[in-house]
Order: sequence, then C-alpha cells, then structure tokens
Amino acid sequence: MSLHEASYYSLEGESIMEEAWQFTSKHLKEVMISKSKQGDVFVAEQAKRALELPLHWKVPMLEARWWKDIGLGEKLSFARDSLVASFVWSMGIVFEPQFAYCRRILTITFALISVIDDIYDVYGTLDELELFADAVERILIYFEWLGNIQAYFVEAKWYHGGPMVTMTAYLSGTNPIIEKELEFLESNRDIIHWSFKILRLQDDLGTSSDEIQRGDVPKSIQCYMHETGASEEVAHEHIKDMMRQMWKKVNAYRADKDSPL
Repeated sequence: MSLHEASYYSLEGESIMEEAWQFTSKHLKEVMISKSKQGDVFVAEQAKRALELPLHWKVPMLEARWWKDIGLGEKLSFARDSLVASFVWSMGIVFEPQFAYCRRILTITFALISVIDDIYDVYGTLDELELFADAVERILIYFEWLGNIQAYFVEAKWYHGGPMVTMTAYLSGTNPIIEKELEFLESNRDIIHWSFKILRLQDDLGTSSDEIQRGDVPKSIQCYMHETGASEEVAHEHIKDMMRQMWKKVNAYRADKDSPL
C-alpha cells in the first residue's frame, strides 16, 4: 500500500513508477478479492480504499472519520498510527480558525457555481441562456467570474472556470497576497487547467449517473461509452486513468523548486 501511494507522486516519463503502480494495483485487487472471500473485511476495505484514491487526493477530515467509523484502529494494530496521524492532520488543517473566512467564501463560490451550472445544463433554453450571459457580461466586473459564465455557455470550454475558483481561494486566504505568486498563476495557466480537468473528471465519476437521470448533459463517462462502445465500468476505469496521467503533470509543478507556491 505504501508503494502504491508513492507511485501517485510520479512524473511523466517515469517508467519505474508507472510499473510500480501497475504492480501494486494488481496485487491490491487480488488482496481485496481474496480477503473478501475469507471474510477479512477490514483488510479488504483497506485495499479497496487504497485503490479508489491515494491519501493525498482525499479530504483529511473525511478520511480520518472513515478510519474511525469502520473501526480499523481497533481491529488492526498497525492501523492505529495511521488513524492517529490522519486525525491530527485533519484537526490541524480543517479547524484552524484563520481559514474560516476562506472556507465561507469558497462555500458561497461553489454554491453559486452549482446553481449556474444547473441553469446551463438542465433548466435554461438556448435563448434564455444567451440573454443571461449578456446580462452577466454587462454587470460583472470580476473578470474570472465573467470568464466562468462565458465558459458555461460553451460547454466544450468548461476548464476556463478553473481560474475563478483558484483565484477566489487564493484571495480569500489569510496569507499575504504576494505579487510573485499572482504572476506565477497568471503565467502558468497549465497547472490550473490540469487541476480543474482532474476536478471535473472526479466529479463525473461521482455524480454523472444521477445528473443524467435529471436531464443533464452527457458527462465524460457517457461520452467515452458512446464513442467506443465501452461498458460503464470500463469507462470509469478509463477516466480514472486519465486523471492519474494528468496528476503527473501537476506533480511536475509540485516538485519544481523554483515554484513560489
């Protein structure tokens, strides 16, 4: 499991790390199946959880809660250190009062995004959406929000909404706003582009079926199924692998010693 986690920090072109991911994924699946048959639900659940997402992609507080709810810390002695580490980590990140304002602003931001997204995907006619976009363009000063509205109008450009959320998160934080960091974000749009592709694909994995049932537009999974004739299960795996490859691009920025972020 540790090697599996480490493989998610790989960069493009690192064949040994890619081989490590394939090797550990194969054996974790075998562990999950064999332990399930043996009734060892705790080890099986750990393997399943590791295959779903690596730790550093998860929300620490939710991960700590899962450890507690399933009782792994009590059933498996070697899990206790991880349980405690996850809990302490989440307490340090989630409950620090200096981030309260940032969390409130981001909550409002995502609420607005969700409403506007549903208007464009489900409820508005083309004529209504065009009027809405024109109205927003006349009244909005904040260019990232305007870009987001325009991006919704052309669904193929969905990734342009990413800068708005990223900049909102940065500007509403408590750390000093540093010009060098703003310049880096402005001149390195790729990291925002890849990050939000990952976000949208991950969102599709979790909600696409429900959204299709309520009349939403096809998501990445349905598009891949239509284009290739693949099953939904195969499409899920394809999208997950796309995300993993995109993470390698993001990792390059995380590993860059010259990055000011």
